[in-house]
Amino acid sequence: MPDWATTLKAQSYYGNVDLQLSAQPSAPIARAGSSLDFLVSIANAGPDDAHSPRTHTTIEGIAAVTGTSGCLEDSSGFPDCTLSSPLPASGSADYLMSMAISPLARGYLDVTVAAVSDDAELAPGNESVVLHMPIEAGVDLGANVTCDRSYVMRGAALHCHVSLRNNGPAAAIPYFNVNTGGATVSDLTCVASRPVLCPAQIPLAWKSNLIMPGEEIGLWFSATVAPSFSAEMFSIYASATPGYGEVESEPADNASESVVSVSLFRDGFE
Repeated sequence: MPDWATTLKAQSYYGNVDLQLSAQPSAPIARAGSSLDFLVSIANAGPDDAHSPRTHTTIEGIAAVTGTSGCLEDSSGFPDCTLSSPLPASGSADYLMSMAISPLARGYLDVTVAAVSDDAELAPGNESVVLHMPIEAGVDLGANVTCDRSYVMRGAALHCHVSLRNNGPAAAIPYFNVNTGGATVSDLTCVASRPVLCPAQIPLAWKSNLIMPGEEIGLWFSATVAPSFSAEMFSIYASATPGYGEVESEPADNASESVVSVSLFRDGFE
């Protein structure tokens, strides 16, 4: 009597499998402007070998798969990855999927991976996984103020430079503030990565347009205190504050100040 099960399988009439899928991200959250890896594993609980085991992946969120390692299609095993066949009963296989998260990403990243083979699935339900991951918008904003000297005579001009920047990795819509301490500003020049980032005037507190990682705003201007200015000191101050939902990684350089003494004489001595 022939072994019909063996005969049918030899003729490509395959058997029964129980595929179990898992996907483990390299970090518990997705960070805008950064990369993220996923280790995708398929286990076959049997009882038969799994033929042509493969996965299909979908992504919701501003992200892009940059490569895979472990698929027959490497490094292009997205959205479909085929693993070595057959996958033995009680055996497993895995592959790595790398992803770049856009600097503009916000909200959540949803990754769905589903596994199938050419065999009948005995226990549907474990062969797919859905990851719902929060996206963190991490930024490193900076502000810096420099002036050509630490004193100024009433009625004379002090020349200053303010730098406002976003070091990333995420894009930001921050709040900027430049305060001149009562001094009058003239000869304002702004040089920025994009002209739309330049303020129309200072002193000013404003909500910035979108500033991408690596972009910077440079402000050059003259500051003059009136002859009637009564204080002995004033300061040029600038700050950069993260916008809604943005997380600052280096708060120590979010503000800068240049303190200026008001002198009766141009050389700073009274």
